[in-house]
Amino acid sequence: VNSVTTSTGDCNSCTVSSPGVYADMVATPAHSQEVKKGDMVTVVTYCGNKGPDYGVNATCTVTGAPAGATTVCTPAQPVAQFQVGDVFTCTTTFKAEKSGSVMLVTSAKSTTRDPNAKNNVATSPVTVTEPEVTPPAEPTPVPVDSRWMLLLTALAVALLAARQRQNKA
Repeated sequence: VNSVTTSTGDCNSCTVSSPGVYADMVATPAHSQEVKKGDMVTVVTYCGNKGPDYGVNATCTVTGAPAGATTVCTPAQPVAQFQVGDVFTCTTTFKAEKSGSVMLVTSAKSTTRDPNAKNNVATSPVTVTEPEVTPPAEPTPVPVDSRWMLLLTALAVALLAARQRQNKA
């Protein structure tokens, strides 16, 4: 809304003030995740416009992903007139190659003045842990020195010997 604060005559020397246009761009993080090293990771973040006006040349970017990661945001950017309530959806995917922390930073921007720049950046933490190593099962001991085992071994040897005698005869 424009307002005239002074006016004399035909308004050639009027003072006009305008509160301007504002677009409160907001970045929304994903929930924190804990994944195992070697897992494929998908992180979805958002950027929106809370108004009161549209954002000019609005963008949503995601940084901090490891090498080889891909980020796809829809709709395509920049958006010339990013309306109140519009939302960018950004999906970042990568393979968790190293254990540790990955901090994805989502940033919402437009060239329109923003009344609350503090909510333009959001961090989405991903913790990569080492996979749990399952120890091998304990081997089952075979009692080779028990009486029944010795008896079975002797029987097997006797049967083999008898068979060989039959084959020679």
